[in-house]
Amino acid sequence: MLVYEGKVKAVLYNNAVEIDVDGLISTMSLDVRGPDYDAADIRPDIQTIVDKIAGSFLLTFGVPDS
Repeated sequence: MLVYEGKVKAVLYNNAVEIDVDGLISTMSLDVRGPDYDAADIRPDIQTIVDKIAGSFLLTFGVPDS
């Protein structure tokens, strides 16, 4: 998690390490975008939603198709 002056600016998933699945490389993060970076803050409720989405990927990661 990147925190600047007490505000959450980014959440990096998988410890910011690239995820390689059959040669397809990806990363996952939740980032602040917008013109006023100093005022921007990722709210805990938004982070909770994204954590659930990221968790659903991790739960099925590496499981072979039936």
